Amino acid sequence: MKGKFIALFLALALVSSSFVFAQDVSSPDYQAKKEALIGVPYTPDLNTDKAPVRNENSIPFLTNCPESDRPTCLKEPFDATAPGWVVSMPRNDDGSSVSIPLPFTFNLYGTNFNSIFINNNGNITFTAPLATFTPFGFPSTPLAIVAPFFADVDTRPLASGLVYHKIESNRMTIVWDSVGYFGNQVDKRNTFQLIISDGTDPLLGIGNNVCFSYGDMAWTTGSASGGIGGFFGSPATVGVNKGDGATFATLGRFNRPGSYYGGP
Repeated sequence: MKGKFIALFLALALVSSSFVFAQDVSSPDYQAKKEALIGVPYTPDLNTDKAPVRNENSIPFLTNCPESDRPTCLKEPFDATAPGWVVSMPRNDDGSSVSIPLPFTFNLYGTNFNSIFINNNGNITFTAPLATFTPFGFPSTPLAIVAPFFADVDTRPLASGLVYHKIESNRMTIVWDSVGYFGNQVDKRNTFQLIISDGTDPLLGIGNNVCFSYGDMAWTTGSASGGIGGFFGSPATVGVNKGDGATFATLGRFNRPGSYYGGP
């Protein structure tokens, strides 16, 4: 999976679950309970099993980033020192940003939003932050979620990168920059980006309002989600989810090294 790239553009006049809302993720009790999950066998959700993937849905087929350009294949060029980029939240495990106002209206499956929460674990929500660290499959309720890579990100180690965002008049870009995974693991790191807009941004193409893009992607699963060395266990979820238990788009679920694409 390392070094693979796929940019996914979704025209969403559109795109959540059973899970945990915001908690005091810094409390010793929370951390102790999470640590206790390390080594617990993962029980697959049989309802999310997928048929064998056809070649046209495989990551190698969809890759449109030349090898020479990796790992910097993000739709919006990223430089943490460039004007406009700010740190979305301090180093954390399972934390979220404050509610961030948008200067435009983002339409998700017909529901308009004017603010977002950036969640450390590879997704954004709109009405409440999301602390859940073990990714679940879509569709789900009650939160609307846009997830470029919903998995157990851990940015506490200094060797991990951070989450950044930049807001412009008709788009917002979020980058999870070379981030590690739970617990405190940085032997493998992921870089991925989400852009949302009002559908009038030429960068995404008129009518498109969501873009996922990826640099080097080296892990899929945290150790409290059945992961071993960053893989296996509960698969990371990539997709969009309205939050009504019915309306969604799953672009892939990932828990293996290599180029396997567990998508629809």
